[in-house]
Amino acid sequence: MHQATEPRTTSLQPKGAWQPQRPMLKPSTSSATSEELQMLMFSETLAMVSDTGEPEGELTIEVQRGKYKDELGMMSSCVLVHAFSRGFMDRMLCGNSLLGYLSWKLHIMEQHSQEFIKFHILPMEHKMSLVKQDDQLTMTRSVKEGEEMKTEVTFFPGSSTVGFISQAANLVLLRVMAWRQTVPNNARFLALDTEGKLCYSTYVRGFPGSGSWPGENPKGWGGGLG
Repeated sequence: MHQATEPRTTSLQPKGAWQPQRPMLKPSTSSATSEELQMLMFSETLAMVSDTGEPEGELTIEVQRGKYKDELGMMSSCVLVHAFSRGFMDRMLCGNSLLGYLSWKLHIMEQHSQEFIKFHILPMEHKMSLVKQDDQLTMTRSVKEGEEMKTEVTFFPGSSTVGFISQAANLVLLRVMAWRQTVPNNARFLALDTEGKLCYSTYVRGFPGSGSWPGENPKGWGGGLG
């Protein structure tokens, strides 16, 4: 197993980047919060179609209340996000799965994701796990091409992940913004790109009538929810 060096963080905290100053969500008996939580907990299955309207598969997203057990065995309430898709790309089977545990402030607790493409000659599979431990985020990535497997582990110090939005949090955040029908000004967050590097994700309001508030989503999860 290869252990990568710590990523540089000098350019990852621009002035003016929007960060939530209060919890986005919290368990409460107040009518407004309860209504928002009720809208947040959902299960949907969406059809995926090509540009020509041909069916290419389905995407299922579920968000519900859950329990999370940390490394010390302590249980806490959390937002549980589960999403998975399966379809065909150029007549080859492909799919994604995502399981994430979030705090009520949408901070990542743990997340596991998987992507695969069944190429006829050399099938590919990518897996990624994120675990928040103490004051750092541990990322484990593995890439399998045919029978060859490569794995690497990267540690992000807490100071470099302020404002980080995971794939699971992205799905929830898009849902909240769609329900509120607003996008915060300068809503720019840290995310991970397809290579496991920290990058920026910017949320912008969609065109009138589009019904969505898309962001630059490096992993393809969450676009078009609303």
